[in-house]
Amino acid sequence: MFDPRKFIVIGGTGNHDLDAHVLREINKLGHTELEFSHLDIDLYPDREDAFEIQEYEKLSGRHVIIFQSVYDVSLKERFLTLIWAAKYQYKARSVIAVVPFMIYRRQERAEKEKEINRNRMFIHQGIVRKRGLRSGT
Repeated sequence: MFDPRKFIVIGGTGNHDLDAHVLREINKLGHTELEFSHLDIDLYPDREDAFEIQEYEKLSGRHVIIFQSVYDVSLKERFLTLIWAAKYQYKARSVIAVVPFMIYRRQERAEKEKEINRNRMFIHQGIVRKRGLRSGT
């Protein structure tokens, strides 16, 4: 049986209006009351991202759902950072990614040999980071 207390939802910075709409639909269909946990993203003076998950202690042992549209390289990095932090820094039981819009979405066709498959590269980056492997493996 689905227990909403085992889940926590984080809305990234890609398209919060879309994220909120999707979560409302999930709640309506699933008869749940899942809510977004607050995420602060600011910039240091040198333009580096400053991340804070306000209720980070709630992530431990729970399934974390991250909503994040990824339509440019900076959002891709934020997305990978959130996944890593949820799983390894805050000890989430699992991480579920909801990606309504994904970068490189037109670059995934294996039959186009001459085209660099950047979509698969993006997925591989997440796997390499997850496993702690060095690049090239």
